[in-house]
Amino acid sequence: MDQETSSKWLLQPIEEWSGNKQPVTSVLLGILVCSGAIMILLHGIGLGSWSSAAVLICPLVGLVAVGHFRNTIWDSVFLLFVLWLGISTVVNGPGPLKEEILFILTLAAYPAARLSGTTGRPFFAVLGLVGFLGLVCIVVALRDQWSDLHGKPLVFGTFDAAPAQISVCFALLLAGLVASHLNRLWLVIGYICAGVVFAILAASLLRFSFVALLCTLACEAAISRRTRTKALVAILVVSTSWAAGYYTRVATAERLAVAISASPPAEVGSPAQVGPPAQVGAPGELGPRGDVGPRGEVSPQAEVVPQAEAGPAPCGDLKQYNSVLTRKKLISDVASAIPRAGIFGHGLSSFTQMTCLGMETHLSLAQVVIEFGWVAGVLLGFIALGALAMTARLERAEARFAFMGFLFVAMLSFAHGDLARDGLLFLFLGYLVRISEPQP
Repeated sequence: MDQETSSKWLLQPIEEWSGNKQPVTSVLLGILVCSGAIMILLHGIGLGSWSSAAVLICPLVGLVAVGHFRNTIWDSVFLLFVLWLGISTVVNGPGPLKEEILFILTLAAYPAARLSGTTGRPFFAVLGLVGFLGLVCIVVALRDQWSDLHGKPLVFGTFDAAPAQISVCFALLLAGLVASHLNRLWLVIGYICAGVVFAILAASLLRFSFVALLCTLACEAAISRRTRTKALVAILVVSTSWAAGYYTRVATAERLAVAISASPPAEVGSPAQVGPPAQVGAPGELGPRGDVGPRGEVSPQAEVVPQAEAGPAPCGDLKQYNSVLTRKKLISDVASAIPRAGIFGHGLSSFTQMTCLGMETHLSLAQVVIEFGWVAGVLLGFIALGALAMTARLERAEARFAFMGFLFVAMLSFAHGDLARDGLLFLFLGYLVRISEPQP
């Protein structure tokens, strides 16, 4: 690489990325964005829950402490939203203590990014470093578990959420590449690296993360003239990598598809059979679980339950046996719960008691409506759509990145959202509002 090319990259207009002038806040925001992946890495090297708490709390406190506030209409609506959450909590009573604490940290991501959220070279350096370390762990897990029916590699033998968490880092890096003013050489290098990375992630049998990324890039191509060509090239790179990575494990993917879409062998309420049918797996062996979304928590590998000891299970076998029917049942329960939410909802984590699946809605906006009422859902939707519309017409690099970043995490929350753990959604909402402010 010649010196002139390197100099052009280093001398990009510094005002395009506010984090270039504020490296500390840019790094803190990068740590928050990658917190899920960092937690998995910390747990993998033997550090426990205290380190995970520090990864969330320290950047939040740091960003809020050094931030500068200038009220906008979106901030006023967010304050009304938080006030309504408080009223709903008083009416319905508090939820489980752990969920309440996690939800407070989730809400705190909005002011943290709103007050001092900045992106630039330090931010993307954090994403790149964390993503690279996570990718190495995924490659090691893939090498040892290539033909396992579980499909997604269990990083450190435990965490099947790791590929989804790591994909967030690389998806946002690609969004930054599309939004930037890099010259052609650097763009080509970036696309080549992205092709390799996303092929590895595709071999991990990720599904919705690719769908969300492709939809985000398609929206960017449709809205922004400046980034249209780069977004279209990125779509081609991601699509090709997805197909190539999937093809390398097509046999495992086909066996997995059979296991997650077959009909359950027992009626609802009858004794549950734990494990796939004989042609897919041996008796007493757990079938593959459905997608685990990119959240802050990590989920350990389930234990094998001998078939002879299996007793009655909620919703028959749906949760343990068939992720497709589980998702259909979840959507049905969410659709029936929304009209009954009322003004104040039913309280945090109440939806888990309304469905025999015993899980959250997997759609954060629906969870807001069900657990905190229609008013809360309208306020949150108003902030998101309003700030998104304001940012959509801006062409500077950081605005294009904010637009794509929010779209990506919002789409993820439509399939894997859990309100108490959806800090990324509120973080990018706050960042979007910050970027949509008129420039002084």
